[in-house]
Amino acid sequence: MKNDITVIIPVYNGEKYVEETIVSVLNQDFSGELQILIVDDSSTDSSREIVERVAKKSNAIKIISRKKNLGLMASNQDALKSVCSEYVLFLGQDDLLPKDHVRLLIEDFSNDIVAVWCNSVIIDSKGNSKNTALSDWKQIIKSPFNNQLICLNNFISSPGMICKTSVMKDCGGWNSNYRNFGEWSLWIRMLSLGKFRYSLKSKALYRRHEDNLSSFVDMDELPRDVSNFYEHCKIEAEKLHCNNFLNRFAVRLLKSLLGR
Repeated sequence: MKNDITVIIPVYNGEKYVEETIVSVLNQDFSGELQILIVDDSSTDSSREIVERVAKKSNAIKIISRKKNLGLMASNQDALKSVCSEYVLFLGQDDLLPKDHVRLLIEDFSNDIVAVWCNSVIIDSKGNSKNTALSDWKQIIKSPFNNQLICLNNFISSPGMICKTSVMKDCGGWNSNYRNFGEWSLWIRMLSLGKFRYSLKSKALYRRHEDNLSSFVDMDELPRDVSNFYEHCKIEAEKLHCNNFLNRFAVRLLKSLLGR
């Protein structure tokens, strides 16, 4: 094992928080090699200048600057193609990592584990802690049934999640057909190649504010592009994880028990 990681930070008009996000990665106590790859998706604010200024202070930071805005999934996929480290972590431009986060989550990997994910502490625009995003005990109970539950919805939280780079690449990486949505589809495909582990060792800091791409979760009706993406994921999950009678039965049973 090389014991190295690349933290990818896609940026678009993130001048408010991106420096704090980068610093939280630079402050990691991980003893292995850590590289930060920042993709600026043609920001129109001062994000690029901020990133370039911070990058001058550390050789660990590399920057990809786009001349045209192509969206989050295209940024993620382009960055993934250039990653050579054993592990990869995609971090939102406004999210933060505790100092020991990378070290603790990498400790939870084993040969059959392809991704380790965790809970998040929700913070507001000023960095004040609000509450945790998930119930830890519910996620632990769900863990043995990841492959079945992923057919119902995307219950896996991405902030702070660390993946094996080779597996992410082997399953095709991010689907850039959907401009800003891709996590559920990626987890569906990665789960066909290995197991996910839920870690209690650390919690990422997930910032909720009015400019979040995921603000649609509070809407009464999903935007059409989100609805289309969800439909794509359900079809994809059915093909990969509900391809025999026992799996289909397990999904129906879990759906009945969970009431959804």
